[in-house]
Amino acid sequence: MSNETTRAEPPDMSDKPVPLGTLIGRLSHAMKERMSAGDLADLRRMEPSDPGSPAFFKVLVHYLEGSINLPPDGPARDEAERRWSAILNGMAHNVGLHRPGDRLGMALAQAGFSELRFTRLLRAQGDALLDNVRLAARFLASKGQPANWTDVARLVLSDGQGHAEQVRRQTARDYYRN
Repeated sequence: MSNETTRAEPPDMSDKPVPLGTLIGRLSHAMKERMSAGDLADLRRMEPSDPGSPAFFKVLVHYLEGSINLPPDGPARDEAERRWSAILNGMAHNVGLHRPGDRLGMALAQAGFSELRFTRLLRAQGDALLDNVRLAARFLASKGQPANWTDVARLVLSDGQGHAEQVRRQTARDYYRN
């Protein structure tokens, strides 16, 4: 991300969080049109266990802070950053392949993602979920399969929350509908 890019499209710094779909759309656009090849490569190499890449912090400062409710610090902040690093890692592998109309479950089914892998993805929690999301992202990238990255973000961000099962069930319905 160049400084010129940051000035051209400042993040929404209002007190109101940006809807997740809008934020993912902005991130997708920034990755396709504004980020340098080096920053994208940095995001692709990033591990959720260590989201310390310069590109991650550029995205964090310019797109996430002020757009979503991030905890101010401590373990909750660290966990939020880990989750976002997995989302951004997957998106960086799939630049130009965010398509809101292509639900995650349907996209995985259309790409030929095996039922066994899909079941592992939906049953995984914590670090295992982040690892499975990265595997699914790489699989989609290898097939050139567009997907709705908002669905991926919902899956990752809902882990351990009350609505996690609802997100997983919707993803499963979309997969098996295909």
